Amino acid sequence: MNNNYKSTIAFIHQLKDDEQQRWMNAFEKHCPDLDIQVFSDIVKSRYSSIEVAIVANPTIEDINQLPNLLWLQSLWAGIEGLLNADINPSIEIVKMSDPELANNMANSALTWSLFLQQQIPVYLKQQQNKIWQQHENKQPQQIRIGILGLGALGSAAAEKLITYGFSVTGWSNSVKQIEGMDCLQGTDSLAEILRQSDILINLLPLTKNTKHLLDQEKLSWLPDTAAVINFSRAGVIDQIALVEALNTHHLSHAILDVFEIEPLPQENPLWAHPDITVLPHISAKTNPDSAARIVAENLRKFINSGEIPHFVNKKTGY
Repeated sequence: MNNNYKSTIAFIHQLKDDEQQRWMNAFEKHCPDLDIQVFSDIVKSRYSSIEVAIVANPTIEDINQLPNLLWLQSLWAGIEGLLNADINPSIEIVKMSDPELANNMANSALTWSLFLQQQIPVYLKQQQNKIWQQHENKQPQQIRIGILGLGALGSAAAEKLITYGFSVTGWSNSVKQIEGMDCLQGTDSLAEILRQSDILINLLPLTKNTKHLLDQEKLSWLPDTAAVINFSRAGVIDQIALVEALNTHHLSHAILDVFEIEPLPQENPLWAHPDITVLPHISAKTNPDSAARIVAENLRKFINSGEIPHFVNKKTGY
């Protein structure tokens, strides 16, 4: 690393104090020679020297106070909030790409697919009604899982599910190849994957092209009694259409880990819906230690070469 780099790196966030401390400890461990400071602790006279900011749910007003900012290192994989924010368009955005994050997502995909395969929602309802009744489960190879989005997270999820024996098909905008599964691409093949998915896992980023992609019509393409798992962003699925599909028993269950407003307000009816499992955004939590290691690598690359690490294409949103 270039030891002459003396510029402050701002950490802009809206985290709780204990979360802030965990991240600062991780940065100290992996970037001990860099001046990473919480934005509120930085004196204004230093603002003009800041070229890089590490961000986690940042306030846009804070970002806009840094006139010479070149790029943002997000600690999350989802960056649509930054893409839609009113910030200088010349500022590049680098999203978190951490193998540990992908592994966590793969484990979540397997866990909740097994939750459905083992008919846990059925048994939970039976317990509430004191019903003692056994059911035959389909074997994993008899269950067709469709994955929308084959980026790092979707690919890891697909590989884990294939290893366990599920029949997996993936869909993405661009051509992908993953051993052991069919990979479809493009708008014309969306209907094909929906019509053959007993479990549909959404891992698509939220962009102008994916907003309410799964609307009433497309949800109707899923087989009767199919289930939906949403791990990416709430806006990809039309919530009203999803609830209607559950109420009419076209869909059997939905596992939702992402919502338009988080935390999900207590008065939201999704909490009480009998065919919805509500999760508190846990499918792929960022691990501070492993993520700080990725941040350190990206910062070293920039400091040593002046090159900004792989950044998001603002037109496509990924």
